[in-house]
Amino acid sequence: MSQPAPTTNPRRLEAVPEAAEPKPKKKRRKLLLVLVLFILVVGAAGVAYKMKLLPIKPHAGAKVPPPPGPVVALPQVTTNLSDGHIIQIDLSIQLESGASSSLLKGDNPKLENLIISTLGQWSFSQLPPASGRAEMEAELQARIIALLGDWDGHALVTRVYTTGLLMQ
Repeated sequence: MSQPAPTTNPRRLEAVPEAAEPKPKKKRRKLLLVLVLFILVVGAAGVAYKMKLLPIKPHAGAKVPPPPGPVVALPQVTTNLSDGHIIQIDLSIQLESGASSSLLKGDNPKLENLIISTLGQWSFSQLPPASGRAEMEAELQARIIALLGDWDGHALVTRVYTTGLLMQ
């Protein structure tokens, strides 16, 4: 017995495309081209940034503090506290970056008077705890900054350091 010849379905032949393989090659070429262009653009931007041709400013909130200025030692001050005890203190002040210690030449008597009047308000029992000394130093710093004022739009003094303290 002979079998009938297989019939071919024209739709079935159309459903199997033989040209399906070239499409991925075209997609790969496009993807490769886009990737190469992206790498070139990023590389060119990096080179331009390194050569300072592309001005990219840092974020407005990212502020770098200026380098510290010179530290000036003040004369040693010995005075009475409010309860009759004696205090001897050595202070140094750090100036704004770019400021010169010559800006303080005529202010030493004013600074000594300020330190004496500030310390005269404190008592011996308030100062031994670390919190008492920190509060006294913060008060001295605030008053010294207010006394010396501004320099070039900034406070002339950036920090006050206690370099020696003797109480009796």
